[in-house]
Amino acid sequence: MKEIGWTNRLPWVLSILGFAILFCAEIESFDFISSAVLGLTTLGGIVAGSISIIFGLRQKRRTWVIIGAHVFVIPLLAVSIGGKISSGQRERSLRLGDSLVAALSTYHLTKGRYPDELAALVPDHISKVPLTGMSAIRDIPFYYRATENDGYTISFPSTAWMICHRTQKTEWVCDD
Repeated sequence: MKEIGWTNRLPWVLSILGFAILFCAEIESFDFISSAVLGLTTLGGIVAGSISIIFGLRQKRRTWVIIGAHVFVIPLLAVSIGGKISSGQRERSLRLGDSLVAALSTYHLTKGRYPDELAALVPDHISKVPLTGMSAIRDIPFYYRATENDGYTISFPSTAWMICHRTQKTEWVCDD
């Protein structure tokens, strides 16, 4: 039986590494620039993979076809799977945000105003201020601001450059 050499394993190793990096980047909430770089990297991988496949087929070079297939498919898989996980993260964050909204309402009923910061809700209304569910790598807090007209705005960064926000009078809206 022929031993598989390092050069035959290299496309698989690089594919797994590329998938892991793109997958982690996809499920992490980033700012506009980082998200744009991720999008361009994904698009570049798809284009480069396509070119490599075409080159390999025309030149009858199997290695180029294999590498091209990896470079083409990996970004698509990472974004597809990561996108599904990101939706779950957003839904979890909305539920956690709803628990904050309930605590804010209770605080308002007892004190007659909204708190200046979320930490004022602890320990009487919630045991601790929750973090959003939007991150796999770092903690992402909810952003809260009491407004002048006895109200508040609460928000968190979501994926794909979106911000999810709500006030005491509106439901959650996620938009860019």
